[in-house]
Parts: sequence; C-alpha cells; structure tokens
Amino acid sequence: MSRAVRALTRAALIGAAGGLRSTWGAAALSWTAGSATGPPGEPPWLARPAVRGLLAAAAAGEFVADKNPATPSRLRPGGLVPRLAFGGLTGVAVALRDDPLASPTDPETPLSPVAGAVGAGAALAAALAGARWRTTGPRRRPSVAPVAAAVEDLVAAALALAACALCTPGAPERHSGPDEETARPESGDGAPGDVAG
Repeated sequence: MSRAVRALTRAALIGAAGGLRSTWGAAALSWTAGSATGPPGEPPWLARPAVRGLLAAAAAGEFVADKNPATPSRLRPGGLVPRLAFGGLTGVAVALRDDPLASPTDPETPLSPVAGAVGAGAALAAALAGARWRTTGPRRRPSVAPVAAAVEDLVAAALALAACALCTPGAPERHSGPDEETARPESGDGAPGDVAG
C-alpha cells in the first residue's frame, strides 16, 4: 500500500468515527500519541495530559448524551458541524502521524488538504448512515434502541482504533545524508588505522 493510500485510508476511518461520535476519533488520537513531543508531523499538544483528559471527558459525555431520547438529531447544524470539523481535523492529524513526508511543507505530496477533505466527507457519510441506522429499526421497535446505540458505539470505537493502529507512532526511518556518506570510514585497502609494514 502506498503512503498516500495509507494516509487517506486513515483519514477516512477516523473521519467516519467522528461522524458517528464526534469526539471519539480525536480522543483515540490523543490517547495513542507516543509522547508529549509527539511523532513526526503530529501536533505535539495531542499527548498532553490536559488534552487527553478533556477529550476523554468529552467522549464520555457524548456516550451518555447519545442514549438520551431528548438529544437533538445529529443532522441538525449543532450536531453535524462539529462532526465535519472533527472529521476534517482528525483526518489531517492521522495522515501526518508517523509520516513526516506527508507534511504540508513537502511540495511533492501535500496530502493534508486532501486528508482533511476525506475525513470530513467520511464524517458526513457516517453521520447520515448512523442517523438512518438509529431511526429505522428503533422507530418500529423501541425496545431495540439500546442495542442499536451499542452497536454504533462499537463501530465508532473500532473505526477510531483501526485508524490509529495503522499508524502507531514510531521513530522515522533515518537516511544518511551527504555529510554522513563522506564521513563514513573507508573499508578495505587504505582504511584508517592500517599501517604499511
């Protein structure tokens, strides 16, 4: 799988998670960030304890509010706009994670705008699909509403974790530069330390 396809797949997965549960993708990114400095290309503040706590609290609050029948539809502006925003932002962040070549400063492959669009588009599609899922069956049989909500929770969590699992933070591959090549000791005849007898 090419780097671009892999990055855009991550963006689609995490955007879809945000379409189902707006903050869950961001929370998954934060809690799987490697350290306070973050992997190359990733916003360094994602791994800060305060950010992790805030996003965890938001995800938990959304989990509870989603089960309340009085909660407005996610397709209203107050529910849809945050989903699109989180989908776009997390799409960019996950595409950059552990992949410094995907940085917008790279003139050859500016993936960030595309990843953001893919994430927002996936969030919209998932929001529409989730709303239909939650209204079609439960409207006929209200007793299945908790089951439908639980299934959607599992799908949202699986999408977010799958996106993060595809890009577990790690050390970037180190390539030798021209200076390192010239400084590398020679081998064979004439290597430093060899003394003619």
